[in-house]
Amino acid sequence: EAYITSGDDEIVEYGETASLSFEIFNDGEVDLTNVLLTISSGSEYITILDGNETVGNIDAGESVMINDCVSFDVHNDIPNGRVITIIVDVEDDHSSWDIPFSYVAFAPMIEIDEVFIDDDNGLLDQGETTDIAIVFLNDGGAAIDELLATLSSQDPLVTINTTSGEVYNLEPD
Repeated sequence: EAYITSGDDEIVEYGETASLSFEIFNDGEVDLTNVLLTISSGSEYITILDGNETVGNIDAGESVMINDCVSFDVHNDIPNGRVITIIVDVEDDHSSWDIPFSYVAFAPMIEIDEVFIDDDNGLLDQGETTDIAIVFLNDGGAAIDELLATLSSQDPLVTINTTSGEVYNLEPD
């Protein structure tokens, strides 16, 4: 059985380091000797930091709990809802077993919800100076802190006085 800790909970999110703990039960009639645990993954959205753990021997009918024995970083650009499959290879002196574990990773998905133009008609008119407010929506599965938004225009007749602003702690909807 596998247990995951990612950040300060069991939810895998972008930018976090996740660690795995395993309970290995030897349900056979023969002792397992020189047990080695190795993880791998084909996901381009994680980096394995510590992928090996020497377990030692596990007597027949016994189990061993190995806490926080392997770890991986979740990349900041992982898509929301991406399934990460971790292959755990458990081997001893005589046998080898590959066991897949899958985890869903969460990330923010930022969208513009509304744009407000603070004037009489809600439109940008020639020669007018006005404030624009933009409401962002997080349609993803993870909060984002300190989002920097930059406003630009390709129209040479539009001047933007303040080009950026920060959004703090945008929780998922």
